[in-house]
Amino acid sequence: MAVGLSNHAATRIGLFPRARGHGYGARAHRLLVGYLFAHTTVHRIEARPRPAISPGRKALERAGFSREGVMRGIRWHGGAWRDEVLYSILRGDPSA
Repeated sequence: MAVGLSNHAATRIGLFPRARGHGYGARAHRLLVGYLFAHTTVHRIEARPRPAISPGRKALERAGFSREGVMRGIRWHGGAWRDEVLYSILRGDPSA
């Protein structure tokens, strides 16, 4: 029997409306990724911005995260099942 190791972290960043559009989200993600890879053994960091929030997705992409796909109907919100987009960055990625 093989035993798998779970060595990943998940993140989500929220900004007040007046702070959006200035690059703070991408910078916050880059700082968090740098810290986690420098000071922990984490191999993978995941993020799930809401699909309707395009700036959140753009900030992740600018921070070096890769879009992996859409998880359909994964979250119940506002009376309906909602999709989430999965992004990740791995230790050793060129942008990490």
